[in-house]
Amino acid sequence: MIMAVLDLSCVVVPIIYQVHRACDGSSFATRKVEAKQKGLVIFTLIASFQKEEIGFEHQAAIMPDVPPPEQARISLFSSIWYMWNKEQTTNKQSNAAP
Repeated sequence: MIMAVLDLSCVVVPIIYQVHRACDGSSFATRKVEAKQKGLVIFTLIASFQKEEIGFEHQAAIMPDVPPPEQARISLFSSIWYMWNKEQTTNKQSNAAP
């Protein structure tokens, strides 16, 4: 996706933004924004907006008490990924022609 945007975009040609109303409700609104150059869509954004309203207490996000990242333990998956990736790198280096 990023490569397609970089290949299609040009810094000299202006970008035209088109905003489409996808949905307008009493509490929510959704917009789709397309960025175009030379008639081609190079980027699409879909954004939703909500009117500020009084909500229930149970909807408030209560974050758990967790240690900072420096003190976090490495998960089993991360350990396995690290070992597999290290093995793949070692195999590529040993198989390379001198």
